[in-house]
Amino acid sequence: MNGTMEITTKIGCTMRCKYCPQSLLIREYTQDSKRPIMMSMDTFKQCIDKIPDYITIDFSGMCEPWLNPQCTDMVEYAAKVGHPIRIFTTLVGMTMNDIERLGRLEVEQLVLHLPDAQGNASIPVDADYIKRLSVMIHTVEARNKGISCHGTLAQEVVPLIDQSWNIGSELIDRAGNLELEDIKHQETPGEIFCDLCGFELNHNVLLPDGSVVLCCMDYGMKHILGNLLTQSYEEIVSGEVMNGLRDGLHAGNSEILCHSCSNARSTNDLMRLYLNQKEETFKLWCDVNQRNHRLYELTEWSAQQTEAKTYLTEQCKNKDARIDELLRWNGKLEKGKVYLEEQCKNKDARIEELEKWCQEVTDGKDYVENQWNREKENRKADEAAITELTQKLTLLLDDKKIQKIVEKRKYKL
Repeated sequence: MNGTMEITTKIGCTMRCKYCPQSLLIREYTQDSKRPIMMSMDTFKQCIDKIPDYITIDFSGMCEPWLNPQCTDMVEYAAKVGHPIRIFTTLVGMTMNDIERLGRLEVEQLVLHLPDAQGNASIPVDADYIKRLSVMIHTVEARNKGISCHGTLAQEVVPLIDQSWNIGSELIDRAGNLELEDIKHQETPGEIFCDLCGFELNHNVLLPDGSVVLCCMDYGMKHILGNLLTQSYEEIVSGEVMNGLRDGLHAGNSEILCHSCSNARSTNDLMRLYLNQKEETFKLWCDVNQRNHRLYELTEWSAQQTEAKTYLTEQCKNKDARIDELLRWNGKLEKGKVYLEEQCKNKDARIEELEKWCQEVTDGKDYVENQWNREKENRKADEAAITELTQKLTLLLDDKKIQKIVEKRKYKL
């Protein structure tokens, strides 16, 4: 189970903030003159070594932490042994070296208490402060960054603050420890719980002498839970005093400081809070569902765009080769055009030549046909003459006188 331990490194803050009951703390703490005003590094180490490393260490407490010159050493040690770190500071007492060292650490939350135009906090604003504030803003990184101001921001610091900082100016009466006309006091009767730490009451404050008080509202040290120099952390958070306070929350014990705190909530509000939370959760679910649908659409669109990009990229890769190919084809077409134009120029002469040649072929055909017909007629005449001679020869051969002459002269027919 997580919790928080705020560190009060010194008793007696010099800021004299209007909304801080510092005088009450000083009066109650100094009743024992043996208590140290400044927390020593040795005391800090002894206490931190007893606190489990899952407990967040807040450097805020009930005084500006860096009014203790060893505060940065304490922050580094707490971070070294594994505690989550949160820092709340006015920068008063902090040096440029401190800021540089803090910039090398992992910080969960950084809250800067800045000067206000109404003068409710006595934070000196000079050139050195502005320089340190500027370096702090740009050097120390945190998951959560906030501004605390008891009024409107002083004009000198406004240009340094951008929209990444959450600005808060809630004014409270510190669980009834302040009596101011501009702050309304709150009392929550009956069974209650803390809006910050529920029924566990595990948001505590360590003082310079090792004492642990209930919370950062207990300036009057009404509920001292124990002392880490003489007890273990488990003995304190599970001890008689703490258990009595937890029982008192359930029993509605009006003597508990929590009833006067602005963070107190009645258990009667739990159901209403639950229903409100349930409604908010449903609205959030609907919003997430719509966003997921939109995300799906955008993912599909992105995939299409990626595919189109890939296609165009491939086309661009081949564009030079394609252009060269088109240029070659264009050259061939130009040559073909020139050839056809030359052919068109000579077509009339060629046509005339072909017509003349056709006429010559026709005349030749007529000549050949005439010769052929004449030859046919000559052949018929020759055949008729041969037939006539053959007939005469046959008659002669039939003549016996001719046969005797032939035989006498031994002609062979």
